[in-house]
Amino acid sequence: MTLLPVAALLLFVGAAYLLLRGALLFAALRATLVARYHVGEPQAVDGERIPERLRELLERVAAWRALGFEHVAWVVGGPAFSLPPHEPAPWRLMARPGSAVRLWLQVTPLPEPANELHACLITDFEDGVRVETDDVPGGVPWPAQPAWARVELAGGLAPAALLARHEVAVGAIAGAAVDDGPEGAFARSLRYHREATELAVARGDLFPTTSPGCFALSLRGALAVALRVLRGRAAGQRARRARRLAAPEAPAVPVAAEVAVWDEQDAIRDHPTPRWLLAVALGVTGVLFAGSLLLFASPTTVAGITLVVLLHEIGHWTAMRMRGYRDARIFFVPLLGGATTGHKERISLADEMIVLLAGPVPGLALGLGLAALLNGPQPALLRDVTRLLIVINGLNLLPIVPLDGGRLAHRLLASSRPEPEIVLRTLSGLGLVALGIGLRSPVIAALGVLVLAGTPSAWRSARLERTLRERGLPGERAARRTEILAALRATDPGAALGVRISRARSLATRLDAPAARPAARWAWFGVYAVVVATAFAIPAALVTAERAWWRPEATPPSAGTHARIGCADVPSLRLGPARTLVTLHPEGAASLGAASEQLEAYAKLSPFACVRPPWAPGALDAVRAHRVAHTMTLLTDALDAALSEAPTDRGSGGQAGDDGWEVARAALHGAILSVVAEHEEDGDFDRALALAWLENVEAGPTPANRARLGAVLGLELDCGREPRAFRWNGRRAVLTVESAAEVEPLVGYLCKAGARAFRVTMEPLGDASP
Repeated sequence: MTLLPVAALLLFVGAAYLLLRGALLFAALRATLVARYHVGEPQAVDGERIPERLRELLERVAAWRALGFEHVAWVVGGPAFSLPPHEPAPWRLMARPGSAVRLWLQVTPLPEPANELHACLITDFEDGVRVETDDVPGGVPWPAQPAWARVELAGGLAPAALLARHEVAVGAIAGAAVDDGPEGAFARSLRYHREATELAVARGDLFPTTSPGCFALSLRGALAVALRVLRGRAAGQRARRARRLAAPEAPAVPVAAEVAVWDEQDAIRDHPTPRWLLAVALGVTGVLFAGSLLLFASPTTVAGITLVVLLHEIGHWTAMRMRGYRDARIFFVPLLGGATTGHKERISLADEMIVLLAGPVPGLALGLGLAALLNGPQPALLRDVTRLLIVINGLNLLPIVPLDGGRLAHRLLASSRPEPEIVLRTLSGLGLVALGIGLRSPVIAALGVLVLAGTPSAWRSARLERTLRERGLPGERAARRTEILAALRATDPGAALGVRISRARSLATRLDAPAARPAARWAWFGVYAVVVATAFAIPAALVTAERAWWRPEATPPSAGTHARIGCADVPSLRLGPARTLVTLHPEGAASLGAASEQLEAYAKLSPFACVRPPWAPGALDAVRAHRVAHTMTLLTDALDAALSEAPTDRGSGGQAGDDGWEVARAALHGAILSVVAEHEEDGDFDRALALAWLENVEAGPTPANRARLGAVLGLELDCGREPRAFRWNGRRAVLTVESAAEVEPLVGYLCKAGARAFRVTMEPLGDASP
């Protein structure tokens, strides 16, 4: 049990890592599905036709010039991936005098176009063989290659290392290299990429569009490219770190280029995500979420939590759609809950308040409505969902970041002001850590640590927002974005471009939001206060509903009678004068822990010894009960195996006769000792228990054999009367009683162990014996 918090924390870290990788894959897959692949006639053009930002990026080739490469031509056309608005990026062709190697440079379109240059070194031979070495950190090399091409992917290498790698590959090819100028290079490049495209179409990775020479990615092709993007992204990050170490003062790219990347990403976001991709993301994250909860709760509880979280997020999603948000999507976060995302250019105070309240308020209303309507026993799932609707949505309204209530409080009280921002986040983080410690939940505590860790970044963002508001931003969109990105670059020059653009987008959303009047803020604050006050009144409603739920039904003593009782409702059971077989199924039996092991040990020992039940004084303690339950399980399995292999007497109905029992006993002695030896933790105790139990099996539970077994167990046995039949399978108890009073001690024991309610089935067995 002490390892459970550590396991939960490791699970949280693993789930966070998987969620991050999944989010990156989702973003890359979404971008590749709207990308286009162009294959056309390469043409040399005047550099003035190249957009300024691209020409500025492609001019950053000092390292290649130091290796002897010189500019040959700007090239438009040929192979190129493009994102909306689907304009192919240009190439720059360079050559080294006296060498047949050609250098092609292009800005990579995925995932961060302004960060990297796609450098491709190519040498062609007279016999048609091509040697190609690609440096594609963050780029997208096409996976289908003609058989006559020798292609090597070497992402993240410095120019000198990439050239050395290429020269080694060229040296391994016998034959004369071809150097027939730019026109020959254009022709061979076009032939190569046309064949590669034909192979990709034949494999089903590409399919042609209505535009000549333009192809779209199929799902298979998009997934292949997305996975390559993620691998290339890691190489690109390593290359960026190396460049920052070499020249930390040099900016990664011009600010104008970052603005263009921001615009390109917006063009991708404006394309709606395919519904099937949203459904897959929701399903996969939902399975991960439910699977992570199964480690801590029963399947019924997990089903209820998943349903409540989904209803909560559907509320957010519906409000987003009604308020004009684009590309709203829902996904689950393992161990934590769910999230709904969407984007809108200008988010007003009313937009944000309605979206935030649309999740918890309908859930609260539905939960309270069901609690008021339910009267009497209900299905377990419906009852759990009712409780969870109230509890989850009520807690979600608390002013704790990152809950909905915390985001509401932030928007109303701390928006664009650093001091309230730091106070709210610090109190939220400390509150989550304290709550996690109090509930012994490392996941909640870890969430609080993450909130505290993000406080310095939130402080800087709030200060920057206030500074930009005081300074004033230009009205033109490109100029505003340039100002925001330049300010972010000044405050955190080492941040990756993707992170910087994400922060800039969030900052721009707040800066572009219509100004809210003080009266509107106070009005929404009043609405929030009323909702929170209602949420604090929930415990009283919950208690009232609980009394209604556990109000017992009349239970006449007839076969097949069912009832649902609470911990205090046992005296209300009416069993009548007959002996009754009672099946008691505690809800939440999976969390009973040591109590379940004590019941299992009692059930296995009671046929052979007058063992006191776990709810009586002098019963087996939890530690010894664990060893007894484990050993007795091994012993009974060995007995069943020995009896199944023993010969039977004719007409005995398959039961072992005298001869069969002798064979079974001989086999059982050896089986018991081998089983005890294989699973030995307390060998002396296990062996003594096994031999004493075997005497009871062979000769019956005589007083002497019972005393011997009691001595091994270290218990003073109570043999004042024969024990009643009792069975426990880990989830339910089956016992024979003559009155409800005999059920009450067991119910009290289970309630102390954590059970709160029981499903009871009663079946009369006949008149009571004198």
